Amino acid sequence: MQIDVFLIKLLFLFFPGIVSYFIIELLTECKSRTPLYHVLYIFALGVISYSLTYIVYFLISSININVSTKNFSLLLNFSEAVKEPNFINCLFSDSEIVLGNVIFTTLIAIFLGIIITYIIQHGLIHKLAQKYNISKKFSDSTVWGYILNSQDLNQWIVVRDIKNDLMFFGWLVAFSAENKNNELFLQDVRIFKNTSGKFLYETYGLYITRPENEITIEFYKPNEEGNNE
Repeated sequence: MQIDVFLIKLLFLFFPGIVSYFIIELLTECKSRTPLYHVLYIFALGVISYSLTYIVYFLISSININVSTKNFSLLLNFSEAVKEPNFINCLFSDSEIVLGNVIFTTLIAIFLGIIITYIIQHGLIHKLAQKYNISKKFSDSTVWGYILNSQDLNQWIVVRDIKNDLMFFGWLVAFSAENKNNELFLQDVRIFKNTSGKFLYETYGLYITRPENEITIEFYKPNEEGNNE
């Protein structure tokens, strides 16, 4: 087999893993990794997708339905109707790729990507590890992301700009994933002098970015009365 044909088959067969990876990358915060890491990630997703395809094929092919009445008898054998996946044979021999199998595996890979995205976004693995004292590590890469992503905190916050003697009170709408730039977007914002508490003005929306050593952020307890007063 020529090397160029082998590469084409390799890319084609691992297309489901690529699709799954793109979904995860699009919907989650992807950390900076080496190219080898991403290649192995795609490879693992592809292998998992094809493994699930084999499981589905096995379950479908094992289903036999016998429809029998007084006038006729019909045996539905699904193993004859479903084309057995031949991914390994296609990769290491001259066997043709069954397009239907690749398309079906791609659909499985899409659902796999969505499920993995949900697990990552909700930190389910880290929460499970924390629950059983396996690890205290949290899913976010920084404390900044961990705090602002937390569902246990009220989104009404106070941002104190120490250098400019300002205080911003508003509803947290969006923030940067990392704390490198400390980007925040607030709505229904009221601005005060930090030292005196004097009210200056209010605005519907406010974008803030400050160095990490020039601001502090204060959070209110959930459902605390007077948060938005």
